[in-house]
Amino acid sequence: AYTVPIEEAYDIIHQAKQHLSGLAKRFKFVMSHSSGKMEIIGKTDELIYFKYHRAHDSENSNRLLAFKLNPAATWFDDYDQPVEDCPMNITSHTPGPVAS
Repeated sequence: AYTVPIEEAYDIIHQAKQHLSGLAKRFKFVMSHSSGKMEIIGKTDELIYFKYHRAHDSENSNRLLAFKLNPAATWFDDYDQPVEDCPMNITSHTPGPVAS
């Protein structure tokens, strides 16, 4: 069987998205797992981020998880325990006029 490691696949998908425009960029990188459907939402130099979309356990619904990178991982189960203290660096931006 031929498999591409998750982190390599994420890089391929991220590069491909940069060549698309409009609605074509809206696809998601999702995998099915026994615990539910998970989206691979991002990667830094040290961590990879997952988000549950359809969790079998309602406590996991929309849960974000971060794991230390594992370049050999080809499945969600290949990652160890989630990182407890991870920077998300998420900012919110509301488009519109700037208040003066």
